[in-house]
Amino acid sequence: MLRWRLISATIIISAILLLFGLDYHLGSSDSLARPGLIIALMAMTVALMASGEILHFDEAGNKNVKHWAVYLGTFMVVGLSFVPLLYENYPADCSVGRLGWPLFGISAAVGLAFISQMIGYKQGDQVMDNVAKTIMIVAYIGLLMSFWVPLRNYLNNQWGLVAIASLCIPVKMSDTMAYTVGKMIGRNKLAPQLSPGKTLEGVGGGVLGGCLGALFVFYVMAPWITGQSTGASLGLILVFGVLVTIVGIIGDLSESLLKRNGGVKNSSRWLPGLGGVMDIIDSILAAAPLVYAFWLTGWFDPVSGN
Repeated sequence: MLRWRLISATIIISAILLLFGLDYHLGSSDSLARPGLIIALMAMTVALMASGEILHFDEAGNKNVKHWAVYLGTFMVVGLSFVPLLYENYPADCSVGRLGWPLFGISAAVGLAFISQMIGYKQGDQVMDNVAKTIMIVAYIGLLMSFWVPLRNYLNNQWGLVAIASLCIPVKMSDTMAYTVGKMIGRNKLAPQLSPGKTLEGVGGGVLGGCLGALFVFYVMAPWITGQSTGASLGLILVFGVLVTIVGIIGDLSESLLKRNGGVKNSSRWLPGLGGVMDIIDSILAAAPLVYAFWLTGWFDPVSGN
């Protein structure tokens, strides 16, 4: 299993790097000058696949949840995050900002959840449960996924790529290190009822992996891509790595909670060793708002004059 896990992780990371490279090329002035197009399409594809997996976690309980409402709601939330990409230069003083567009989507999804239950309503239908489940899935997947696009478009093509990498690389290095260390020396269970394979030793490995990933992004990747240094101190980068790891673990356990409740082991079996889309992105979804919040502070911006 460890071998398949490492092979699968290598395949996923290689595919992500290839897509990031293509997105960076399309975002350059020599091409379309539209950074984020590939990331946006990837976010939409992943969001729709993940929504389908969540629906199947509890098929018996979700039998009256309208799947089309979940898919359409997710599509609207993630799709509206693409609006700034339509502008050659998105206005900095726009009152909606970049995060406001997905909020319009989630508002529309709430109405859609109710409409879906109005259609074919019968006395005795669990309307509140069905509406709540619909909105939960759309918010869990769509709203958290909508952070990908503003991250990719932070400052410019170069720094936007660093920003999205600061989400994916530390989180996935943390996941891989946590799994590897847990398998090798893990003894003390972290949450045996939710995820029997996770150990406290694995958490330590995950923290190490997250910090190494953060150091790589800000000390190696950022200067290489941008030609500039980040304004973040070593201490801040390490704090960032630790917090991203902790939030990622919470995201992983959150998905495990849903799977255990539905009696599901893997979200799907499309990739040996990793399961489905949710098994890959659960920690990234949870960490996305935190990572974007760090960037919004300006702490990671380039050092003036470098």
